[in-house]
Amino acid sequence: MKTIIRLKKNRIQWISMVMAATLLLSLSLPAVQSRAAVNSFLLAHYTNTGLASLLDDLDEKGKRPGEGIVVAVIDTGLYSKADQYFDNLWYNETEKNGTEGVDDDGNGYVDDICGLSLANSDGMKDSDGHGTQVAGIIGMYIPESDIRGVAYGAKVMPIRVSTDRNYDEDDVIEAIEYAVDNGADIINMSFATYRYSEKMENAVRKASEKCVMVAAAGNESYATVGPLKSEDLTEEGKEQVYCHDAYPASWDCCIGVMSYGNNDELAYFSNWDQGGSDRVKYDIIAPGENIYTLTNGGKFVNVKGTSFSTPYVSAAVAIYMSLTGQKDPSAVKEGFLSLINRNCIYRQAGYVFSFPRLSFDGVNSLTVRGNSTEDTVSGNSTDDSEGGEVSGQDQSGTDTNTGKQNAGDENTGGKNTETVQGSGKGCKQDDPPEGIGCPEQGSGHELPSKTGTEIFKKPVIKKVKQTTKKLTITIKNLPQTGKTTLRIYKKNKLLYKVTVKKSKVVIKRKKLAVKGKIKLQLSYKKGKTVTKSGKTIKLGSVKSK
Repeated sequence: MKTIIRLKKNRIQWISMVMAATLLLSLSLPAVQSRAAVNSFLLAHYTNTGLASLLDDLDEKGKRPGEGIVVAVIDTGLYSKADQYFDNLWYNETEKNGTEGVDDDGNGYVDDICGLSLANSDGMKDSDGHGTQVAGIIGMYIPESDIRGVAYGAKVMPIRVSTDRNYDEDDVIEAIEYAVDNGADIINMSFATYRYSEKMENAVRKASEKCVMVAAAGNESYATVGPLKSEDLTEEGKEQVYCHDAYPASWDCCIGVMSYGNNDELAYFSNWDQGGSDRVKYDIIAPGENIYTLTNGGKFVNVKGTSFSTPYVSAAVAIYMSLTGQKDPSAVKEGFLSLINRNCIYRQAGYVFSFPRLSFDGVNSLTVRGNSTEDTVSGNSTDDSEGGEVSGQDQSGTDTNTGKQNAGDENTGGKNTETVQGSGKGCKQDDPPEGIGCPEQGSGHELPSKTGTEIFKKPVIKKVKQTTKKLTITIKNLPQTGKTTLRIYKKNKLLYKVTVKKSKVVIKRKKLAVKGKIKLQLSYKKGKTVTKSGKTIKLGSVKSK
């Protein structure tokens, strides 16, 4: 049996930028009534990528996006109660139906029931939240609130390689091998490093023969090593542009993912590709700001970074594979990218760069015309067709399907003194600037429901703690609107009634001077919505004076 605890060696850093969420109640949000509206609110850019239309079309045909496809998420694990928020997690059926503490399938891992943990001995627990956020974008599904990830029909295979977004290179390689050996079709890698590793490249290239590899480009605003020098790309009066390739995103066996922001332009944090058609390193640019997704505790957060653009693309590839039945990784990569018919233009120091922008328009054509790659959209649209040669330099970005950007993510801080491997001529590979911060992760918040300002989840009594002096009742999912009432009965006789305003209700025992079984009933009412839940407990003695 292989060990699952390792010493830190060559560390790779996670590249997400999680921003604390603004409380939704302060936003005066309109009522959300349709699934498309919910999704466009939760996962920003659903509408302007054409995803909402695609999901509607699939619904009409009784299909789930990404069904039949397994997406491995190599990350920080998964929220312990994720099965409440994912309808289609991947399970190792042999281990699931086997004997606890036994390697039932003989693969060298004991009880790898729902993915694998290589980071710690406490299982798949996601102490950081990053892995849950990434997985949520791909496959979360909460039917009562109609909240869905991009490819909620695909199976998510979590593989934990870190507790804090820094991890051992050997663990990552082992995770990749595990994903391949256990049937993953796509491997999502929302992490990056600027330190080249031949061992890592060999592992990724070998895996790319069986799986589509999707990787984040990074969040330091670096350009790739390419035909232009750092000083050529630096504008007067602005911070210097640095040239570094991010791995594994820059390897041609991966789909490298950049981020665009709220203004539909290259996100300020995103790494980007300065190469022409023969030097492309990052393949596609996807939504990277105002992405709402699941995090620990069943909460939702607003995140940004190329870490979160990456699962957006992984999910899109899963939908493409499900609709076409195509499983050959190189053919999938080529076919999927050929469907991208929108562009994102980026201007820097007088140069114009063009990146293929994630769009589901071409993928949607597969649902309309019959699951044939012959029905795909060819070429790119001319929506943003600007490009050209500037100041006598080589033209950059005229091929609208060649731009490639790195995926930005949190915790990239520190100074890199390693030599960056690259084929660019004369690119100034300065040490990355110090002080790249890692914003503190928000604690999360509830999201709007179909009828109001929050996703409705039935309030329930989570636990009751009693002493001889008081009764403490903890309530889970307490709605922020409407009226929640706690009633206490003994043999159908009402003993106590209170309107609940906080998640903990403390009642002095002198107000409940009874012993024996009592029933706690929680009722919630808002408009026509009425729900009830209850719990029966046995009271002990009241403390005498």
